[in-house]
Amino acid sequence: MITYQAIFKAEGICTKIPDAQTMFGAICQSILNLYGESGLDEYLNSFEDKPWFVHSTMMPKGFFPAFKQPLLTLSSIQEQVDQKRNDQKLDLLSQLKKYKKFEYVSQKIFFDYVLSDQISEIKNHLMINGGSIEPDSNCGISVLQDQKNPDQNFMMKQILQTRSGTLTNKLEKDLFYQRQLFFKENSRFMVYLHSNKSKEELKKILSLIEWTGTGPSSSSGFNQFHLESVEKVESPMVSAKTGRICLLSACLPDKDEFDLPRSDYGIESALYRTSYGYIKDSFSGRFNLLSAGSMMKPLENKEFYGQLKRSETKGKPVYHYGIGFVL
Repeated sequence: MITYQAIFKAEGICTKIPDAQTMFGAICQSILNLYGESGLDEYLNSFEDKPWFVHSTMMPKGFFPAFKQPLLTLSSIQEQVDQKRNDQKLDLLSQLKKYKKFEYVSQKIFFDYVLSDQISEIKNHLMINGGSIEPDSNCGISVLQDQKNPDQNFMMKQILQTRSGTLTNKLEKDLFYQRQLFFKENSRFMVYLHSNKSKEELKKILSLIEWTGTGPSSSSGFNQFHLESVEKVESPMVSAKTGRICLLSACLPDKDEFDLPRSDYGIESALYRTSYGYIKDSFSGRFNLLSAGSMMKPLENKEFYGQLKRSETKGKPVYHYGIGFVL
């Protein structure tokens, strides 16, 4: 399949950056609007053999999901701490703590190290070239990158907006607060796709997402993304000795797809709901998925992994997008 990169711009306030499942729901609605129920059925049935296309999660342009392999081991931390005086150890631990959790890695680190599965070399690279994990006050997300980049276009601000309770509250604090994300004017987002369809066909489908919305409160003007471009990109040629791959979307693995003991992965578990317009916001089930950024050892090299899971809620079919996208 051909690899494409779609670029989006946020049109206003968002409550979250859409993941692959949220994008899937918006894509299904776009296909329904364009081609009717028969077209939607054709798209869904295509996953049994040759999908129309598979897509990644949406990411800030230039950033990729953080890998799950620890950047610093306990032994390496202990070694550095032992070299410091007692009055310096607390400051060192505070500095090292920020390397424990970050949401994204820069494009350079992803292509130079993550895709080739040389994560163990990142630490040496950062020490030589000057590395940092940008705090929330910089671009609004925690990023591991090889050097500070004051010209980075992406910037996000987050606030908790007071709200009244609704039937869709998932947490107690949701009775009172809703997370709202604001983006710098020239901030952009990217989604990767594999497809045998033409660029024009993909643009026709993805451009309708602006009108269908991606996620909750879209009818109130939230979570609207405008498609700016779809361009063919070259898939990177990677010759990793380990043969591992990095998932760019949450994955519901099929049987015998991965060698788990030789993988570094995160697990995300959540209850999922249907849209209110489809089955009045009903629970569709709990799914446990390998999270985006997981470094997996596949038993067989494929263009994508995982499955589209079909279930039923109140007598109607519900689909969960568990396709693990890889470059």
